[in-house]
Amino acid sequence: MADNQTAHETRQLWEDMLSDASDWREEAWDNYNFVHGIQWTTEQAEKLRQRGQYPYKIDIISPMIENKVATVMSTEPTWDIRPTGWGADEYRARVRQMILKNIWRYSDGRTVFRDACEASFVCGRGCVGVRFDPLADYGAGEIVLFNVQNPHEILVPADCTRRDWEDADDLIFWKIMTIDQAKRWFSDKEWWSAIESQKGIDIDPNVSHKTNRYAGEGQKHPDDLQTKTDKVIIRERYSKEIATVHVLTPIVQGLQNKEVDTLSDDDKGNIANGYYLETVVRRPRIKQICCVGNEFLYDNELPITHYPFSPVVCRHTGNPYSLGEVHRAKDQQISINKRHAVLLHIVSTSANPRVIYPEGSINKDFWADQAALPGALLPYYPQYDGGKPSEMTMNVATPVSVLAKMMEMDRYNAQFSMGVFDPDMGSSRDAPRALGQTLVYKRNQEKRLRDFSATSLDPSILKMAWVALEMVPSSYTAEKLKKIVDAELNDPGLTDSQKQYLTVIENYADELLKDVTLGRYSIQIVPGSTMDEDPLAIQQHFIELANIGMGDREAIIRQDPYIKDKEGWIQRLNERDQLKAQVQQLDQITKQQSQVIKIQENEIRHAKTDRDVAAHKAALKGEEFKARSHVKLMKDRMDLTQKIKETESNRTAKIQKKSKE
Repeated sequence: MADNQTAHETRQLWEDMLSDASDWREEAWDNYNFVHGIQWTTEQAEKLRQRGQYPYKIDIISPMIENKVATVMSTEPTWDIRPTGWGADEYRARVRQMILKNIWRYSDGRTVFRDACEASFVCGRGCVGVRFDPLADYGAGEIVLFNVQNPHEILVPADCTRRDWEDADDLIFWKIMTIDQAKRWFSDKEWWSAIESQKGIDIDPNVSHKTNRYAGEGQKHPDDLQTKTDKVIIRERYSKEIATVHVLTPIVQGLQNKEVDTLSDDDKGNIANGYYLETVVRRPRIKQICCVGNEFLYDNELPITHYPFSPVVCRHTGNPYSLGEVHRAKDQQISINKRHAVLLHIVSTSANPRVIYPEGSINKDFWADQAALPGALLPYYPQYDGGKPSEMTMNVATPVSVLAKMMEMDRYNAQFSMGVFDPDMGSSRDAPRALGQTLVYKRNQEKRLRDFSATSLDPSILKMAWVALEMVPSSYTAEKLKKIVDAELNDPGLTDSQKQYLTVIENYADELLKDVTLGRYSIQIVPGSTMDEDPLAIQQHFIELANIGMGDREAIIRQDPYIKDKEGWIQRLNERDQLKAQVQQLDQITKQQSQVIKIQENEIRHAKTDRDVAAHKAALKGEEFKARSHVKLMKDRMDLTQKIKETESNRTAKIQKKSKE
């Protein structure tokens, strides 16, 4: 009887929360329709077709939403888990870091939070849940993250004012599932009979059709694919209770921290003997109540202090009914679609002018089919009064230009409201030409997204991490933890010292796992943002530092996200620098040798010149000797001739003298 009363109270609370959130849910439904292409109502589309117009869409919202999601979720987060407080050590912090990494990798956390971000931008909030799945990891069980695909599946009291919903008295996670899905969700067979007995109960088409899942234009809803009797409604109610806990901190080495609700005789003896220091604390504890249809399944006290749901809120309004980005640009999107429909209609009527004709003077069907053909011969009946049909023209130049200008204004207003302009979408229109201007522009455009990341997304990931770590002692076994450490040891990029470090952690795995208080008292988690820094800005910053002598090339390479093999680049550049230095050294040696060769060549040239001069001088001396010898010979001859002449003259004189005598 008590169980039925609990199920009835849960259902009543669920109905009240649905009623309180009805306006927000309807608005969120319309926003999802907008993003998925349903931007004209059925009545609007029918009226346009009756007027000869087409319900054409110029979708500007979906690309901007995709751009914002891609920018925010550009990288995976990194947790820096640090030891804090007395008795903490680095091994315990590193184990928790490996656990979070394993949970994120197994659950494909990036995709989970990416979908939550998209839901946040579209309808105002997304949500990620944390649960233990006993069927995961080949039946070994695993703590997994799951995206609450439809944010309507989380109901929050209207008086909840915090972003993280931690001040809520109750949270209800509800979902419409097939029988097989429900059996996988509740894998214990003892609940399967209760699940099958609740088929079709509370599956109201007005409820399920607009809350189970959103479908795009032209798609069928899940309720159209299966009958309502094949489904059940699951309600999980979470509430907070204040519990008194005895925290036992060991004073003697070899003992572990303990948390107990009631002290046993052994605990009292250990406290009396001075083995433990007792601290009595009061803290919240999460209670879970699970129902299917009108049937109570079970209730359970979870080993966590926070709700196992981590909301991602876009525009917090002080209540659970937050607003998304689609609210900002929906009116502009409607205006653009309507003005474009009018513009197409004006252009169509100007290309196909109206014709005024007397009743019965033409064949209307023939004219309607043939009037647009070039050179068409269109018969009329002149026997009717009124004469030849006349053409009615319209001056459409001014309305077309005005409509086009108004559409451009609406487009700019939508971009301004959502903070996503043409350059952010890859368009070159109005894009800055200089790199410095581009960096300033991108920094200003990303301010709102960085604020969203810092105040909504990062705290959501941090809360998920804390809840997951609180689940570890009751969910993991020592063998499971050793498998996680082994996975780290298989990393080929680890050094010998890192492998030795992890081996020590593996030996402590069982001991560390039993310490249930580690996640709350001896570590702190510093989350890393999923938003990537602008690589161009980072690179430009390091280039400027290098230009003024405060940085180097290696720092620039390490900060460039587009270079994958950074160490290889650095090594190859260093080798190239060494080869350049060797070439420069050889060039210097070559220059020195060239100078020596030139000196030697000059010396040889001077030696040859001296030799030639000496030879020439020797030749000249020989000629001079010959000339002097010849001159002497001539002189001697002349002297001899002179002497002969003198002798002859003396003889003649003597003869003459004798003859005279």
